[in-house]
Amino acid sequence: MKVLLLGSLPPPPGGVTSSVANLMRALRVKKHRAYVISPMALLLRWDIAHVHYTRPWKRLAGVLVGKLWARRVMATIHNGRVDDLGWTDRLSYRLADRIVLLNPDAHRKVRDRHCGDRALLLGNYYREGMTPRSDPILEMSAGRHAMVYAYDRVAHEGRDIYGVDFVLENLDALPGDWTLVLVDPKNRYGAEAAAAGSRVRHVAEPVNFPKLLEDVDLYLRPTSTDGASVAVQEALCVGTAVVASDAVARPEVVFTHRWNDADDYRRAIAEAIAAADTPYRQPGVAEYLDACQDVLARR
Repeated sequence: MKVLLLGSLPPPPGGVTSSVANLMRALRVKKHRAYVISPMALLLRWDIAHVHYTRPWKRLAGVLVGKLWARRVMATIHNGRVDDLGWTDRLSYRLADRIVLLNPDAHRKVRDRHCGDRALLLGNYYREGMTPRSDPILEMSAGRHAMVYAYDRVAHEGRDIYGVDFVLENLDALPGDWTLVLVDPKNRYGAEAAAAGSRVRHVAEPVNFPKLLEDVDLYLRPTSTDGASVAVQEALCVGTAVVASDAVARPEVVFTHRWNDADDYRRAIAEAIAAADTPYRQPGVAEYLDACQDVLARR
């Protein structure tokens, strides 16, 4: 099968670019041809064009390009915000052969309101595309470490998406011998990190995020909205426990808490620290390949 991926590879690091890279590796492991869009790629005719742009106008442009160069077009909605659609969203939904959603709530809404059975619920991170473990990339202090990540300081409907302020306000939810690693590549939280003192390790530069997940004991994801967080899946794959908000459905082994509820957040952290390791096996790419075969076989 020949799959053209319309999206970007890291850098910059992020959930979408990481998922595109993971999918490309997974497909190649299974001996399929998978490439990210380039001028050379447009010299070929593809079986599937899979669009991974998050901005609505870019997604629509990707769908239109895919209609010209591939037999079928799929488009993934990487975030869970599917309630207020503009005309570019609606046109993309109409033109694509399949719309891929990453969490059950978004899938239900798009299926029932817009696409019917053209809406698919799929994963976005596959074990065949995982990279091997490596040596630590940061010098860690003594004790144990929890990590929170914010690509930028951004809000949606007045809510801090990444929840960094919430984590810093509840820093004492972590035991005294723990350090919080705040990954903040655009340095939006420098003042707050400095005010928190020595219990916060502020990383204000781009890092190899999947590798850093191997070096910490707990990953915090207190987001106000989410898709199917690649970071959560990456953490689980390397055996790092995850505490995350209930903004969307999470894998069963994640310790969830009510969004913006400090008491419930503390409970989830305590349970995660006390729990034994929970085995986790990331889904394989066979599910994705089955969906591709299905869309090729019928409209």
